[in-house]
Amino acid sequence: MAIQLCATNATKSAGSDRRDRSSEIAWDESGAQESSPPEAAGPTSTLTFCAIAEVLASQLPIASLMKRFAEVVSDALDCRNCGLAVRTTKEESVVLNMSRREAKGQRGPWRQVSTPNENGGPVTIHVRSRGTTLVIEDFAKLSPDLFDPILAKEQIASAIVVPLKQSKIDYGSVGLYHDVPRKFSAEEVRFIENACNLLMIAVERSWLDHNLRTANRLQETVLQSMQTVYAVMRTDGQLVDINRAMEVLSGFAREEIIGRYFANLFAIASEVDNIAAVINRVDADAVMLESRMPTKHGEIRQVAWTFAPMTLPNGQRRCLATGVDITTQIAAVERAEVAQREIDKNRDVMLALRAAIDGGDIAQIRREMTEIDKRSKVDHSRSPSADGNIDRKRRSNARLEFSTTKLVAPIIDGKMPSPGDFVSVQCIDLSVGGISFLLPAAPTAPVYLVALGAGADALQLRAEVRNTRRIMHDDQFVFRVGCQFKDRVRHIPSGG
Repeated sequence: MAIQLCATNATKSAGSDRRDRSSEIAWDESGAQESSPPEAAGPTSTLTFCAIAEVLASQLPIASLMKRFAEVVSDALDCRNCGLAVRTTKEESVVLNMSRREAKGQRGPWRQVSTPNENGGPVTIHVRSRGTTLVIEDFAKLSPDLFDPILAKEQIASAIVVPLKQSKIDYGSVGLYHDVPRKFSAEEVRFIENACNLLMIAVERSWLDHNLRTANRLQETVLQSMQTVYAVMRTDGQLVDINRAMEVLSGFAREEIIGRYFANLFAIASEVDNIAAVINRVDADAVMLESRMPTKHGEIRQVAWTFAPMTLPNGQRRCLATGVDITTQIAAVERAEVAQREIDKNRDVMLALRAAIDGGDIAQIRREMTEIDKRSKVDHSRSPSADGNIDRKRRSNARLEFSTTKLVAPIIDGKMPSPGDFVSVQCIDLSVGGISFLLPAAPTAPVYLVALGAGADALQLRAEVRNTRRIMHDDQFVFRVGCQFKDRVRHIPSGG
């Protein structure tokens, strides 16, 4: 609905008369039909509609799109000036930008002619156009309360202002201005209103495209930066895309794999048929499996795959494979199983050794230690130290808890201890490679002599101190000393 702020006589404008005459058909004296004159420029001309359609179909940014639109419709209505008023966050406040057509028909640059609350108030007619088209045929005949100082300064005599509103969003308004008073026909008002409605549809489409591109960029960034590998393929397994994590894991660049088949590239020979069958079988539900994946550099990685169907916006079907590299976890489990088997294998020997030590059976102790020597040929190069680091000199066998007392004596400067140097200590644990015991003070020597058994025939072992920790035991601080057995000492003074 349009509101005229200045009443005028319902007379036909010269432009309207010109359009009516251009549609008449002339005949020559011979009765032959003459060709009609070229179509005049105007709101209903084909050229105008084509120009507007070209603007609305362009990929211009929204601000540039709205400015170009205002220029086209301004030329169609033969208005020398056009403007765009953008509402600010403040109520009843706008920013107005204008463009003027120069004498030679060229458009001058857009310039800001007002700011919010300039001269104590907003641009009056643009604020009043909220939701309503305003037609001003002569600003000089308006009441004083509708005086517009900004447009008066620009020597605007008449104007039509159309609101720009779509989906309850107020974008502002577009204004077409003339330097002299003029009438705007009902046809012209309908034209500019309908054109502005098309502009708002184009603006909303542009916003949707912008938001969609932003969402796609965000999704692409997330997919390319995540640690989980993924591959997109057609339903027959032909690869379409992979992410950065898949490039790193497989060693293949994206360009190298496009068009190749997933099963042929990322499965070992014995699993190719199985993987291909899974891909072809993926329909509604996801399928999960583990497989070995060969890399470009000859490695074999263990990957837990999930194959799931996906549908593109155009309706095409795809298969999405997401995977997690579990090679490290599988290797850790295998190492743990090997260690457990080693522990189980030595458990009976260790228990027999403990029984022999507790019973003082020296002959049995020697037999068990000989058996341990045969079965404990272990690699110490990957044994974890107490602080979690790799210590190549530490034991790799798990020690059994061994709560008893034993005799130990320090070996100082290579001198073997006398019987009086031995002290009774609490033994914490014992393994085929070492022993751990408690001392009230820090160790006084780097090597200790440990007596296993009792009496003159006790088996003596030289043990090198590997780590010392101060701990709380029975409500007091003591030192826990971990030692590694080095060799046996067969001749020492008796009486220990």
